[in-house]
Amino acid sequence: MSLENPNSDREELIRAVLEYGNRLIESSMEMISVLPFEIKGEKFTLVYGIFPRESGNVWVRVGLFNDYQGAKLENGSSFNVGEISMTRLMFNLESSSVHGEFGTDEKYEGRGFGSALLYLRDGIIKDIIKKYKDKFSSSLLRSEIADNSRAQSENRQHDGLTTFLAKKMGYTKEGEKLVKDYII
Repeated sequence: MSLENPNSDREELIRAVLEYGNRLIESSMEMISVLPFEIKGEKFTLVYGIFPRESGNVWVRVGLFNDYQGAKLENGSSFNVGEISMTRLMFNLESSSVHGEFGTDEKYEGRGFGSALLYLRDGIIKDIIKKYKDKFSSSLLRSEIADNSRAQSENRQHDGLTTFLAKKMGYTKEGEKLVKDYII
């Protein structure tokens, strides 16, 4: 992937991550899947895990790695070795909410990885709503994302690309979180 035309690369990356992510979502609801793919000679791996909890909650974690070597995921809530972007979601069916975060390693910021995972996150939420519609206690699902972007952490007066995209997708800023309500 080159930086000569970042918009072209970003669009290609978003399409690839969505395509592969949707394949993983459709394959099973209790799993950890690892899917390698390549864009313009650069190797990436999408690691996707769905972990149901005894409480009835569902935890989903998606990580994007550059040249993944098959190492075990050591950390569910922050970056693992070689991970360049991640999002995690905790669905609480009883309170009809989903909490989580997304982030991109600062060496890879501006290349569209966070944006691609934000689109995938939206797809995951819609898929969970479709599959578990009868288990939610409300007709609205509230999604909250901790904004871990560099622009947020450095108290910049402008949004980073992923935060900007989240707002375009219907999220609003509430403190350090991005919030969106989905109709179930």
